[in-house]
Amino acid sequence: MRHALLLAAVLTIAACGGARLPGGSATTYTPGLPDFDLGAVPYLDSNGSGVEALVSIPRASLVFRRDSSGFLAVARTTLSLRGGEGRPDAAPSRVDTLRVATFEETVQLDPLIVRERLAVSPGRYQLLAEVEDGSTRRRALRAVEVEVPAPASEPMLSAVRLEGVPAGRRAFAPIVSLGVPAELDSFRVRFDVFNASGALDVDARLLRLRADTSIARPPSGFTESRVSLISRGVDARDPDTVFVSRQRVPAPDRSLTVEQALPGLSPGVFALSLTATDVVSGALVGDARRTFVVRPPGFPRLQGIEDFVGPLSYLATPREYAELTAVSPDSLRQSFDAFWGTLFRDRRLAAATFRAFYERVEEANRLFSTHKEGWKTDRGMVYVLFGPPERTETRFQTEVWVYGPGQAIGEVVFERVDRRQSGDSPYDVYLLSRDQGYDAAWRRALRQWRSGQAP
Repeated sequence: MRHALLLAAVLTIAACGGARLPGGSATTYTPGLPDFDLGAVPYLDSNGSGVEALVSIPRASLVFRRDSSGFLAVARTTLSLRGGEGRPDAAPSRVDTLRVATFEETVQLDPLIVRERLAVSPGRYQLLAEVEDGSTRRRALRAVEVEVPAPASEPMLSAVRLEGVPAGRRAFAPIVSLGVPAELDSFRVRFDVFNASGALDVDARLLRLRADTSIARPPSGFTESRVSLISRGVDARDPDTVFVSRQRVPAPDRSLTVEQALPGLSPGVFALSLTATDVVSGALVGDARRTFVVRPPGFPRLQGIEDFVGPLSYLATPREYAELTAVSPDSLRQSFDAFWGTLFRDRRLAAATFRAFYERVEEANRLFSTHKEGWKTDRGMVYVLFGPPERTETRFQTEVWVYGPGQAIGEVVFERVDRRQSGDSPYDVYLLSRDQGYDAAWRRALRQWRSGQAP
């Protein structure tokens, strides 16, 4: 009976999802703010020049309100440019209404895409985007740099753009975020070549990079070395070559858009490297690179029994976790149910604790995923065990989580290893400043979870 109860709880979690929290893949965790990804692509055609702005707002980052026909969210996006000569254009605020039928659809990362063109003269600009959640009136701001080429200037390549056809749809849609879903029906790369004088040879090389997939360790102990894979996140040395393509494209007029289909990919970290050379002279016209992460099917939701077993490394003792995982794949579900059955005799308490724990795990996936799943990161570990902080503070290269006086832990400090320092990771890496002083709070939180009193 106890095993049947826990199996039902697994299916319930997979079907219903966690509590409504704003999230996505925010670099800095700011409770309550909408999250979005921002891209900027220059254009140059017969109508002039400018910047195409791409804003990707995950559904899970918006607050939905129930109405008579389902669930409704509203996002207001405001775009503007700074820099260049004269006064750059600003697009009027745009309001998008997102309506879905089920709660399940509100907690997906499937994004709302906002695409606008801003006409400006050639030059270097900063694109600013502000997204306001219509339900909470809270706002978030992002900025990226972009260069608009001048006609007849030096040849150059635009940034690499990824596009995919989601399952069940027909048209390609831009992928602005660093996370690419594994369930795409089609996948391609696009980029623009400006001011090339002749035909080009375009080489595309897709590489799989070595990435850290480890589960975060308890907060007492030593902080990782900055040269370790855990600190770097991703190591581009000696990558595996997945795909190589070479195509010859005709001489462009002012600009030319090049497309290249990509193969379906399993979860992991990839780098797409492009080079364009002049056919006649062999001179390099330009090169571009984009690193991205392919997410597991169904992400950020937990799918198979393996997804549910991994996070138990935070609740189980080392011996319990070793026994739990030292079984054949066919016996893993029975071992999983037996672990939960030994913690609780009361079925209702078991089901409530089970649900609370895995809601936190899925929320951590939405909020803190980088090159690996969010629950595996240091911030994800603290979030799962202690819950959301009362507030967060950014202090130079650190992010500080401040918990209230009634919670098991006070301040938690994370050091930011940004991608320029870590080298190859497409994300900033946040490392917990580990200290023995956290040990008492950690043990207290474990006792609370294992007695059915989630912090």
